[in-house]
Amino acid sequence: MKLLARLLKGRVTRDEAALLLGLSDRSVRRLTARLVNGGPEALVHGNAERRSTNALDPALAAKVVAFAKFRAGRTAGLTLVTIEVPTIPVAYEGPLAGELRHRPPSFPLP
Repeated sequence: MKLLARLLKGRVTRDEAALLLGLSDRSVRRLTARLVNGGPEALVHGNAERRSTNALDPALAAKVVAFAKFRAGRTAGLTLVTIEVPTIPVAYEGPLAGELRHRPPSFPLP
C-alpha cells in the first residue's frame, strides 16, 4: 500500500514497484488503478470476509475438538514402547544381479 502510494506520487517507477512487489508490470498497473478508483478498500480480496465452502459447521467442529481432548485424556497415562527388530541383508543372486532391468529400445541400434 505504501509502495503504491509512493508510485502514485512519482517517487518510484512502475518497474521498480513491480520488482519490489514481485509482480508483473500489468499487475502493478491493475493495483494502482484499483487504488485510484476505489481507495484502499478496493485492494482487499473479495472473499476476505466470506466463510470457506469447506469449513465445518461450528457445532460439529466443537464436537471434534471435544472428542480429540477426550481421546488425549484417555491416553495420557500410557507410554509408547518401541522394539528394535534386527534386519538381515538379503543378496539377490539371480541372472540379472547387479544389472538394471530395462525395456529394450523401440528403435534399432546401430
